[in-house]
Amino acid sequence: MDRRSIIDCLINSISRFIHLITCHDANNTPVLKLFRNSISVLKLLKSILDELLVSQLSLDDQLVNVIEQVDVFVNESREMLESLPLKTSTLYNVLQCGPLLLKLHRSALEACGFLRKILELSPSITLPISIQNSFQELQCAAIDRTSDLIELTLKEQKENTMPSRQHTVKIMESLGLTSGNEILVESIALEKEKLRADEKDVRNNVDINLIHQLIGLVKHIKGVVVKSDQFGVVNGVFIPTYFRCPLSLQIMFDPVLLASGQTFERSFIQKWLDHGLRVCPKTHQNLRHINLVPNNTVKGLIENWSKENGILLHHYNGHRQIFRDMENEVEEESVGFSSSHDGRLAIKEHDSSSSNHPNVQDPDNDYQSDSVSSLNSSNKEISESPNLLQNNDLSPQHLSSTTSGSNFPASAFCIEKLIEDLRSSSSELQESTTLKLRLLTKDSMENRTLIAQCGAISLLISLLHSTSKKTQENAVTSLMNLSIHNDNKTTIVEAGAIEPLIYVLKYGNPTARENSAASLFSLSSIEEYKIKIGQTNAVRGLVNLLGSGSLRGKKDAAAALFNLSILHENKIRIIQAGAVRYLVELLDPEKGMVDKAIAVLANLSTVPEGRSTITQEGGIPSLVEIVESGTQRGKENAAFVLSQLCINSTKFCNLVLQEGAVPPLIALTQLGTPRAKEKAQQILGHFRSQRVGRS
Repeated sequence: MDRRSIIDCLINSISRFIHLITCHDANNTPVLKLFRNSISVLKLLKSILDELLVSQLSLDDQLVNVIEQVDVFVNESREMLESLPLKTSTLYNVLQCGPLLLKLHRSALEACGFLRKILELSPSITLPISIQNSFQELQCAAIDRTSDLIELTLKEQKENTMPSRQHTVKIMESLGLTSGNEILVESIALEKEKLRADEKDVRNNVDINLIHQLIGLVKHIKGVVVKSDQFGVVNGVFIPTYFRCPLSLQIMFDPVLLASGQTFERSFIQKWLDHGLRVCPKTHQNLRHINLVPNNTVKGLIENWSKENGILLHHYNGHRQIFRDMENEVEEESVGFSSSHDGRLAIKEHDSSSSNHPNVQDPDNDYQSDSVSSLNSSNKEISESPNLLQNNDLSPQHLSSTTSGSNFPASAFCIEKLIEDLRSSSSELQESTTLKLRLLTKDSMENRTLIAQCGAISLLISLLHSTSKKTQENAVTSLMNLSIHNDNKTTIVEAGAIEPLIYVLKYGNPTARENSAASLFSLSSIEEYKIKIGQTNAVRGLVNLLGSGSLRGKKDAAAALFNLSILHENKIRIIQAGAVRYLVELLDPEKGMVDKAIAVLANLSTVPEGRSTITQEGGIPSLVEIVESGTQRGKENAAFVLSQLCINSTKFCNLVLQEGAVPPLIALTQLGTPRAKEKAQQILGHFRSQRVGRS
């Protein structure tokens, strides 16, 4: 081909490409913006080529090669744009187009510079000022590197590291993924890409793994959006994450339950279903049906919260721009189980006036417990599982309007790689992998579901006997976190976790022992597992931890013993294991465990062995002192124990009288909770009847 014809071909190719892009002016998608960014450099190149045609300069081989290379990139880009389905995934399209457009931009800029030098060296040619100015501007212009950022972020995901927040935000702003609606559109597009990929065979060059990785990236983007203070605030009040739809990321007006048990805003989940998608957007479970059931519990909680905070929901528009001040994260206050900084779970204190968790009581329904059900794991756990909000044991007082904590969702690809690493014989790899699982299960209910579904539980259980104390600690902490999800409790127990947990309770390091006790507490929230755990040596191990553990360990042991002591046959086992002596010692206010210890003693006092042991261990003086100066919850439970002692034994009744119980009991009838008043009046009435009987 004639060398000048090569220039004509490139000019023609550029003209066709620019015309095609111009035809799409009405479409303002992020992908087309990438194509439009290439127009400026191509227009400059075309201007210089026009000048070159006018001149009579000869073209050397190097220049011809550069022009031919640019022509190839221009035509490939045009063909890609012509075949591009613009209604598909933005992330997927940018990854497909970005690298080619980057090559086009660089090669065109290189050609411009090459040609400019040739023309400037020719004394007979003077480049127009406009061309010189345009070239200088392009030299300084930043190249769009969104596709590079996406590839880097996917690489970080694949290597099981937290993607850079800065990179993620740049991707979101560049592609317009800054609100729930745009993220929903992208999620739907990726799910459709996945369906198309599943329908085709491998010869169609569709990278299914890439689509799965991009789905994981969208989940991470959602996590970043949820953590944005600006996005989750209305009238200066933080919107609790469990009031925000997982799809729209905004407060729900019409919450409905999907077949998977997850709660969504009706219009958003309907949009998802209308696109023919039959998987849960949160758990990716296949849906048995697509019926939507109103979640009146959540709706009522939202309405109560809005009234308490003076927010008119119908005036609130949740669509906001975000990502301007995201570094100041606020950890959520916890309800019940809470995730602390090291990934373990703690049992928080509750005020009896606001505690509305399941009341685990003696057969006569006579007292409320300070302990909590693992259902109410934390605000974070509630936000991750709308199933929990179906329970009527949650009151609006429980729900704090704090911001979301860290909640990084992992991709299935990432999880499967970690599961594979768990099987490794390398102790170092096992330790690092269990640590990653520990962190992934710390806050995210979605991760807990996915990790369990991928088969991690049995492998983690096997590592409870690891000779590496750190691996053992990470494994038991991961199981503890996984057990917060109710569906995982059965899987954990049926996989044979109880005996290995007891082993850790006996031989693990202090943190592992604490988290083993917390795991048993979580598992024992299910009635049948109270029986199963009670029949093992778990009680002995928990009592030993109660006596010799750290404060955190003692609290976890007390919580587990409380759950187990609800069952009548377990009460005797706990008493015989020597728990009462330690529980009475913990009634000392300086120990920091009065309310938890008295809650367990209240359960044990319903059997004769418990009452006699409490008396033998010198518990009566402490009980009277708690009635006089304890917390409202402590007074309530102490009054219950004293009523059990007095009503069931004249001897014990006299001991209570000798300790000067009457004045604090009289005060309790005036200032206590309704239940405490009732018990105090019952005891005082019994004292009077005893006096009358003697006279």
